[in-house]
Amino acid sequence: MKRIRARLTTEMRALRGHNAREVLIRMNPGHQGLVGLLPALRSSKVFDALDDHMWKLTYKWAAWTHPHKGKRQVVRRYFGRFVPSRRDRWVFGDRDSGAYLLKFSWTKITRHTLVKGWASPTTPP
Repeated sequence: MKRIRARLTTEMRALRGHNAREVLIRMNPGHQGLVGLLPALRSSKVFDALDDHMWKLTYKWAAWTHPHKGKRQVVRRYFGRFVPSRRDRWVFGDRDSGAYLLKFSWTKITRHTLVKGWASPTTPP
């Protein structure tokens, strides 16, 4: 968990000075890669914690990009309901292109299904 947070933090710091579209292009594939690599951490609590950390990083990026703007202006510009099918108002996105940052908690958690007793290769027929 610490390595994932550190990786996200260094990636966002490297994106300072870039526009929102570039942030979305670089961060969205990383989300899906991290989720796929860590099947042991598939928990809603873990995903919520990562979403919280990601929100802090994106807000810091937006505030750093606009140092003379107020909090409300920054939030109004970069956060909103970018996904019509979801009722989440705190999605980071680009208003010009309509692209948005995927959240970890949107990943469907599939548990390991147990092998049925009759389907085991070691059980004789």
